[in-house]
Amino acid sequence: MSRYLTSALVIVAVLLSAKSAYSAAELVGTVIAKNGNSVQVEFQIQGSVAPKAGDRVDFSTDLQGLKVGAGEGKVAEINGNKAWVNVSDNRPQVGMQALIAATGTLETGWETESSKHAVLGVYIQTVTADVAEALDLSERTSGVIVADVTPDSAADKAGLKQKDIIQEILGVKVRSAEEVSLLVYEQQPGVRADLKLLRNGQVMALSIFLGEGKERSAVTHNYLQGMTAYIKNDYQGARQFIRQAAQSDHQKAQFWLGYMNEAGEGEEQNLAEAFKWYRKSAEQGYSYAQYNLGHLYESGSGVSIEKDRAAFWYRRAAEQNHPDAEQALKRLWGSQ
Repeated sequence: MSRYLTSALVIVAVLLSAKSAYSAAELVGTVIAKNGNSVQVEFQIQGSVAPKAGDRVDFSTDLQGLKVGAGEGKVAEINGNKAWVNVSDNRPQVGMQALIAATGTLETGWETESSKHAVLGVYIQTVTADVAEALDLSERTSGVIVADVTPDSAADKAGLKQKDIIQEILGVKVRSAEEVSLLVYEQQPGVRADLKLLRNGQVMALSIFLGEGKERSAVTHNYLQGMTAYIKNDYQGARQFIRQAAQSDHQKAQFWLGYMNEAGEGEEQNLAEAFKWYRKSAEQGYSYAQYNLGHLYESGSGVSIEKDRAAFWYRRAAEQNHPDAEQALKRLWGSQ
């Protein structure tokens, strides 16, 4: 399992936080409906870019091979890859081209469906062998260490402290930061979470009334619902939610859908599907997908052996400090 994931610093309060600002990107669309002073535009998804309310839309039409402007408008409402646009005049018509100056992302832009969720308000890190050695902990120590506590958060009010090691939460023994994040996420704000933890080598109990996190988009919600099902070994349920997020270009969901196809979790192993989803995620820059895609090319799993391509993707992953990518490159070149 080590080549698929290596635990990293995780913030429970913002597991998959979107960028706070996003420069405009042009999305091409077509007018598919008209209703009074509004038109509906179906647009092409481009990576993680999405329009949001207020974004400018320019309309045009072809006239004897020339592109002619046909008015402008502003995005009013988004639903999936369709947007209703309020137009300034009556010129935009069905069939015309629309160019959206999109300033949102799939995380912030698709706000038609969202859900509130619970948070602890801590930064946490999985207790790996390296972490245990650095903190002079016993080799047998497992759990999740609190790297920092957000002031005035639910964790802070309950007395959780930096360097506490969470070993159990909500009745579940935890081994990774991601497990804690997902267990908390599926709860409602205000729920009491009982923790068992180590503090200065002593076992103690602590109860926290979970805080309320910000609303999340439907895409992020689907991904987190899927991962919650995954850690409970409900692979079919996980696939249902993760696939929905992956189809909306969520790069981590694409990675996990690839992994589940490679591992044969929830359905029979399908290396062609694994390759497909790893590649989509890798092209969006996700280092773990880049590494796994390199492995498929190196081993010839679901694709022909191509060591140059394997090296390309391992190198991309190494540039983002993937923990195993440099070693994979050395192994690859040493095998030739």
